[in-house]
Amino acid sequence: MWRKAWAQWWMIGFMAVLAGCGSSKERLIILQTGRMAGNVYPLEVRGVAPLQHYPYLAGYVKQVREEARREGAEVLLIDSGDSLLGSFASYATGAQNMVTLFNTLGYDALFLGNLDANLEEAMVEKIQAPLLIPFVRESGEPALAGARLALKLRKGPTELVLLPNFYGNFDPAEAPQRFPIWFGTATGKVKPLRNYGPVLAGLQPINEKTLTLFHWMKFESGGLEPSSYVEQLKGMGVTLILAHSIYSSSERDTWKQRDYSGWGLPISENILRQNRGFTVARVDLLKGKKGWEVERPARIIPMNANTAPADPILVDAIKPFAKQIQQADVVLGELSESVDEEALLQSHLLTLTGVPGANMVFYSAASVRGSLDKGKLTASKLYNAIPWTGELSLIELRPEQLAALRQMKGYALLSKKGSESKPVLVSSRYFTRLLQDSLKLTEDQIRPAGVNNEFEFAKQAYQSGRSLPVSKPQLGDWIYESLD
Repeated sequence: MWRKAWAQWWMIGFMAVLAGCGSSKERLIILQTGRMAGNVYPLEVRGVAPLQHYPYLAGYVKQVREEARREGAEVLLIDSGDSLLGSFASYATGAQNMVTLFNTLGYDALFLGNLDANLEEAMVEKIQAPLLIPFVRESGEPALAGARLALKLRKGPTELVLLPNFYGNFDPAEAPQRFPIWFGTATGKVKPLRNYGPVLAGLQPINEKTLTLFHWMKFESGGLEPSSYVEQLKGMGVTLILAHSIYSSSERDTWKQRDYSGWGLPISENILRQNRGFTVARVDLLKGKKGWEVERPARIIPMNANTAPADPILVDAIKPFAKQIQQADVVLGELSESVDEEALLQSHLLTLTGVPGANMVFYSAASVRGSLDKGKLTASKLYNAIPWTGELSLIELRPEQLAALRQMKGYALLSKKGSESKPVLVSSRYFTRLLQDSLKLTEDQIRPAGVNNEFEFAKQAYQSGRSLPVSKPQLGDWIYESLD
């Protein structure tokens, strides 16, 4: 009897030793979300936004953490940016719906992207995770107060370094419209982070066992020389690239895994949709004798009921925002017909002619993000189509500058008959700064239009009785030009 008992205890002890040996290896599961564009609505307001992915995201994160606990692994959960702003819900709540999501799920770090440029410091004060930003001011300081240019942290026995990047080593001068030129409420231009030497020096000591992750937002190969740039990243100690890519909503609802095996560095890429469907990029790493290796191939996982059950904890955490969103979603009027994107663009430019002093309106032809259906026009529907909340500027142009403006491609111009002699343009803060660089405008040619919020200006104009958008706008004395 005692021999049998001894044998059983010996076997239990032997299995424990084996289990201990297995758990001594460092394993790390990296989960990467992004491009959520503020699209987290209480389920009670499904009429405003019926497609909600966040309950399944929370369920999946919970699932993976339990898996990691069983296997002796650690989980790193990050967001790639462009997630705090972009929806009517985040506008109505001051982005606190997204702050609640990040805090409830316990994110380890959040990266900020170009679409986060309108963030106000008060919006992010309650975020518990560190913020990383790939943009700097002329002084070299982070473009947003409180954000960091790099982060060192631990996940269990593993020391990690996170480095933010926007667009690889792409020169902003080659595509200035793709780069933010301000960030937050502070004045002064910003530029992309490119000099990582001082940033890494500020994290010392960093040992050779540290896992360094390079977060590459706007991951595009065009114009880059991957071989030389990858060697540069290796020289910085980078072990893995966390890539953030976007594809157009006009493409099929699929996520094709792309092969980067020839790059010389492993890559986990999250391909995100313009129409705000949530996905998670997952990569499983194992630390072996030769260092960190990809244990399981990187993959992209769509968040839906087939992936994981909804997590009621997060659903309940978002629920209190329902009343706030419903109160903000006022009715602006009744549309007697549907309005497509082109007609909505012209209608919106006509609305902006209501800015005192303007006899021209300059705008991007691609700025309208949707059409309007026949029926009630609500604030949320208008916002979803024209989600721009920046301030407007008045710009006095010289004739030769107006001629140069008409050569710019991809924009629309609405001008009043007889405005050529003294053109005064109204445009958004973003396009104002682009024009300043392109047309060599001086500061005395630019002044505030007295409109701090473009969306609110349009909303209040409709509430005050201005004509609602129609399928065939009547331009009257105004001339519409598409600058193709």
